[in-house]
Amino acid sequence: MKLYLTYAIGGLSGIALGWLANVPTVVWSLIALMSLDVLMGLGAAFVTKTISSDVSYRGMVRKSLTLILVAATGILQQTWQTEVPLVSLVAGALCAKELISIIENAIRAGIPIPQPLVDAIEKLKR
Repeated sequence: MKLYLTYAIGGLSGIALGWLANVPTVVWSLIALMSLDVLMGLGAAFVTKTISSDVSYRGMVRKSLTLILVAATGILQQTWQTEVPLVSLVAGALCAKELISIIENAIRAGIPIPQPLVDAIEKLKR
């Protein structure tokens, strides 16, 4: 039994590593930006004394759904066998969204942000 478990873990690890080796760099960037956004959001909530586990939970669910969207795009890209880098396009757009969220959290935390950048973000939100 122990030998079968070892083979199963080894096989699954090989599949996971093979898949991870093919993940575009922009997806790793998205994951990093999502992580930074979570940390910045927690910091802003701490500074403004508005920490809420319910809000954090909803945010984590949204981020999980975002990663599912990127994965679904990858499946679609492989199915269609297209030369258009759909995953990179979707993940790149989502990276921009995460960066905007990081800046908004920085503003909430009281970090001084140049006014032209604040104005540009306000225009994008409309």
